[in-house]
Amino acid sequence: MNEKKNNIEGNNQTRDLFIKVLEKLGCQYTVDEEDAEYAIKFDFSDETLYANVVNGCYDIDVWFPYWFDVDWDNDDAYAGLTNIVNEMNMIGKTKFFYTTHGDENKVWVHNRLSFLLLPSIPEIEDYVSEMLNLLMIDQKDFLHEIKRLKIQVAKSRLLSTMERNDCQDYTLSVEEESFN
Repeated sequence: MNEKKNNIEGNNQTRDLFIKVLEKLGCQYTVDEEDAEYAIKFDFSDETLYANVVNGCYDIDVWFPYWFDVDWDNDDAYAGLTNIVNEMNMIGKTKFFYTTHGDENKVWVHNRLSFLLLPSIPEIEDYVSEMLNLLMIDQKDFLHEIKRLKIQVAKSRLLSTMERNDCQDYTLSVEEESFN
């Protein structure tokens, strides 16, 4: 038993396997020269992603950084953003987080997915592709929630304006298409 365990651990070449899978998927990639044992930048579905993967560990972290931002000074947008990040972290497969960069006066959204990469996974290219697609799917769901929030805020502002102006016979409707 120990011999088999040691053999599996001794042959763990996860980083090398991930690079081979990227090549089979047709992804262009570069290895960070300053952190060559860890960081890989690659293109997938017309997006630039980053992977933290090392030989000797079966875990991979894939990052999709800097794909949405709001102005730091916009309190309503920031509050909505943080609520959506929290909601998506409860239901999404990937994890969302945001960072601030004071010199840009922006709050940026990123998402990350961790998964195992084992050489014994059947159809490993399909598996990795599905894992990477989860980042894109959750990003689209996040953007859908942003759109929904914008519509709610617009409705609220319009209704508030109507109340101030004593408009009673106006019906506000939002077509189904606005959510697509």
